[in-house]
Amino acid sequence: MPFWHYYIPSYFSTEEKLDQQNPENFPYFATVISDGRGRCGATLYTTSRLFTTCQCLIKDSEVVTFRFPHVLLDPESIKVEAGNEATRPSGQTRIGKVVKVHPKCERTRRGVYYNYGVIVVEDPFTLTEGSIEVVDILGQKDQISQAVMKPDDLTCIALDFGISENRETKEWDIDSLVNTEGCDA
Repeated sequence: MPFWHYYIPSYFSTEEKLDQQNPENFPYFATVISDGRGRCGATLYTTSRLFTTCQCLIKDSEVVTFRFPHVLLDPESIKVEAGNEATRPSGQTRIGKVVKVHPKCERTRRGVYYNYGVIVVEDPFTLTEGSIEVVDILGQKDQISQAVMKPDDLTCIALDFGISENRETKEWDIDSLVNTEGCDA
C-alpha cells in the first residue's frame, strides 16, 4: 500500500454521499491542526516524524502564489493527531517541534511544485496496532517506482473527514474518515 494519501482540507458535510473509510486501514494517517482546525493530513514515518505537503506548513497558505524564502507556521502552533476515530479529540495529540519544507517548494497559478514538508513532534507517538503505526517509506521503492512509471495503474484515495454541526454549540465536529475521490491532480 503506497504511503501517499491526499488530504483535502475543505471538509464535507456528512449528508453528502462519500465513501466512508475504516481508520484501521490507515493507521499511519494523522491530522495536522492549526488555529483549531484541520489543515491537512500527514504520514507518520517514525514515531516522531511526519511527511506532509509544503503548502500545509506555509503560514499564509491561502495566497495564490508563494516561493522561497518560505514563511512557515510556528512549530509550537501545530498539533498533530494520530489514531483518529470519528470524533475529536481521539487517539493521541502531539505538539510540533520543528517544521521544514523543500527549499524549491512554490505555488504558481499553474500548480504547486516540490510540495514536500516534514513535521517533527516534541514527544513521540505511542504505537498501537491498527490505530497508530509508522509506514516504511524507504521500503516502498517498488510502489514509488510504479507510481512514477505507470500512474494510471494505481487507485488514488483522497482522505478527509466528514463534518457534522453540533446543534448546541453551533460548531463543526470532525466525523468519519472518508474518501473524497478528489485525486485529479
